Amino acid sequence: MSDPYTEATRDERTGMPTLAKVFLFGGGLVVAALVALFIWFSVSVDRMYSYMSPPPPPVEVSRGEAAQRAAELQESRRMRQAELEESRKRAAEQAEVEAALREVRQEVVAERARIEAVELARVRQNLAAAQESVAEELSRAANTVLESVFDDAGFSVEPVGAGIGLSFDISSGTVSTRFDLVSDPEMLDRVSRGEGRLADLWPDDAAERGEAAKKPLPEWVPVFPGADRKNSLLLEKGDLALGVGVFLADASGNDILLWYFRASDRLERGGTDFSLRQLTSKGQSDPVGELGRFAMVWEDRQVSVFVTEDDHGNSLFVLVYKGGRNE
Repeated sequence: MSDPYTEATRDERTGMPTLAKVFLFGGGLVVAALVALFIWFSVSVDRMYSYMSPPPPPVEVSRGEAAQRAAELQESRRMRQAELEESRKRAAEQAEVEAALREVRQEVVAERARIEAVELARVRQNLAAAQESVAEELSRAANTVLESVFDDAGFSVEPVGAGIGLSFDISSGTVSTRFDLVSDPEMLDRVSRGEGRLADLWPDDAAERGEAAKKPLPEWVPVFPGADRKNSLLLEKGDLALGVGVFLADASGNDILLWYFRASDRLERGGTDFSLRQLTSKGQSDPVGELGRFAMVWEDRQVSVFVTEDDHGNSLFVLVYKGGRNE
């Protein structure tokens, strides 16, 4: 017969469930693994640090070294400040030099302008003086040629007043005559200053001109087309003709001189052998005051032209010639 206590506690003595036993065993293994891992990690870290050199001890700076470094830093700052001051000083000096150079340049420009103004005034003064003596210059130029032309023909020529005076010897004695290029030399000077016209030098009435101004010139003497003969003098001695004529033309002085030069070209192409052809022209359109000249000589003939112009498009030219009367 069984014990009643044993029978009563039979279900309680059956032991732990299987699942509980599995968890208990597995948990123990996990705890053991974690303990082993911790131990291995601790040992590895200790070994790693054992191979590393210890950090260097902190550098200790003495008060002397700190003071020296501070002094060096202060000296460096002082030197940089000195360099900056020197740079500023040089910049200021450069600015002063540039300002002085600008002043010098301005003075040079002003002085140059003053010199140019003085020179221009002097040139204008000389030009005005030359223009004021245009009548004298024209008379002197014509006299120079006439002396050669008439002396070669046995005449004696000398200036008379503001015109051209001629004295020549003939069988009956010495005869003097007067020939004026223009009746009013002062008016010619006023024209040279732009105060009048060349056309104002003579009256418009052709009847008031001398008979000599109407007498035809030798055929071999070229006359600018359309020129109006205002005055002239013609002397004949045997087969020799000597003369001077004053003409007014509606053309520039340069055009007249070029026309005479081209006329000489035509004569040369026609067989004329020139011993002299000379053209002198400034080619200026300024008022009178600068004479243009042209001269040509061939065989026993000679023609000289002197031209001056006003500022109204008119020109006065003097024609001096010498040569045989026959063609």
